[in-house]
Amino acid sequence: MFELLFFAFIIVAIAMTGFTLVGTLLVLAAALVLTIVFGAVGILVQWAPWLIAAGVLYWLLSNKRTENS
Repeated sequence: MFELLFFAFIIVAIAMTGFTLVGTLLVLAAALVLTIVFGAVGILVQWAPWLIAAGVLYWLLSNKRTENS
């Protein structure tokens, strides 16, 4: 569903630029950046528990923490 809305927004944005080549390329570049950003956020949300667990494990096993105690 969101993909269809995103596609509709792209078509409307291209139409608002008058279907020029430069306008179309700018809209597609912006869409690519948004897709990469939101895709990266989705991956980070999916991996967040593993990243937190790895950080805690590293903190527990790090030499600096054990040397200070």
